[in-house]
Amino acid sequence: MNECDTYNTINKYFEKGLSLLEKSDWDGALEQFKQVVNLYPYSAATYNNLGAIYLKKGENQEAIKAFSNALRIDENHLEARHNLAALLLGQAHYAQASYHYEQLLALTPEDIDARYHLGVTLMPQGRREEAIACFEAVLVKHPDHASVRYLLHALKGDEVPPSAPIEHVRPLFDSYASRFDEHVMQHLHYQAPERLKQALIDVTGISQASWRVLDLGCGTGLSGAVFRDFAAHLTGIDLSPKMLEVARTKNIYDELFEVDILQGTVKGVPTELIVAADVFVYIGDLAETFAACHTALLEGGYFVFSTEISETGNYVLTRNARYAHARSYIERLAKEMGFEILNVKKDILRKQEEESVEGWLFVLQKRT
Repeated sequence: MNECDTYNTINKYFEKGLSLLEKSDWDGALEQFKQVVNLYPYSAATYNNLGAIYLKKGENQEAIKAFSNALRIDENHLEARHNLAALLLGQAHYAQASYHYEQLLALTPEDIDARYHLGVTLMPQGRREEAIACFEAVLVKHPDHASVRYLLHALKGDEVPPSAPIEHVRPLFDSYASRFDEHVMQHLHYQAPERLKQALIDVTGISQASWRVLDLGCGTGLSGAVFRDFAAHLTGIDLSPKMLEVARTKNIYDELFEVDILQGTVKGVPTELIVAADVFVYIGDLAETFAACHTALLEGGYFVFSTEISETGNYVLTRNARYAHARSYIERLAKEMGFEILNVKKDILRKQEEESVEGWLFVLQKRT
């Protein structure tokens, strides 16, 4: 095959790969770009496309290799570096992600997205002042950026808003959806749903039921899978359409709705069980949520949920931008809203930076 024929063959494979990529035929596109690499292993664009396909297939380590190969060939390939930085951030490799966002900003200082995400990567590294500087620089360009304002409140401790803005929560989990299960199960050793289920069994003696169950902030379905044994009908609600897409592929839920919690509680009416596993870390003031859940539950119905632990006040916004609640606050709110507390215990919910994160597990029952 002469040089001209080789070029034409490479171009044919590349164009076919792009066409299949647009049609979401990941396996077909993967095969085409692999053929390109076999003939010409020097194209950053090809490796970037391979990385994108591996991401779609949930093969994150292969995606990292592909994006890294793209940057080995062309260190100024902005899309590959953005992709690699985002993937490393999603896997909680914060220092590595920071490096790539810093490289992006060295090339394109006006890249507000990179500046914002650099701040996000700096927060868990304890580089508070640098993170604040990043977010304040973003605010200069986008003074109404709700997520940045929320994160600055968390870092500065100057104000505690009642909840995280939707503009923060939805894109956070949309960007996280394809690798959420792997990250929380393998890296964070997430256990909240299992611990909540056991807390419910401990006080009711019930391990299977035929209830209507409502899963608040259902995400990809990790808690739904755990509580499916209690459900004749299982409804999940979440703000993130990308998380719900993953949940749908598991065929766990009878219904899924893209709504916030206050709107979503009406979707499961009448309900015998409401579950909120690791959801209230994004809501500080729980009064409206408790009231909505009380309305949605049948008399004698159960409300089980976890919170992170605060030893002061009613609730606090921690420097990692998650809310923690005082036990006394939850107990007072439960009483005011007409719930009886059946079980409350301190338990390990997950790991963070190899440290165990404890939280409260609550089992409430709507008074009859």
